[in-house]
Amino acid sequence: NDRSHSEVNRLLSWSDDPQLAIAVTRLSDLRGVRNKADYDLASPKHDAGAHAKEWLDVANRCVKIMDEAFASQRKDAIVEAIKANPRKITGAN
Repeated sequence: NDRSHSEVNRLLSWSDDPQLAIAVTRLSDLRGVRNKADYDLASPKHDAGAHAKEWLDVANRCVKIMDEAFASQRKDAIVEAIKANPRKITGAN
């Protein structure tokens, strides 16, 4: 599962679409916060009660950006940019 998330994140970051790149970065940040919280439950910075609405709002905005990107004419350009990236062939990050 982690490998799949990383692969999707990597490919979308190659899209050359600035809005999509921001959304992917933010979702990756949220995933990192969640992973840290799994191991550091006592830390107040991972208090889900205090931050849950903020994190949910960020996630919803990111999903909206991705939905809009792939439901628009930008989709073809995004897919082509990802396919054209030479790192895709080598698997490099």
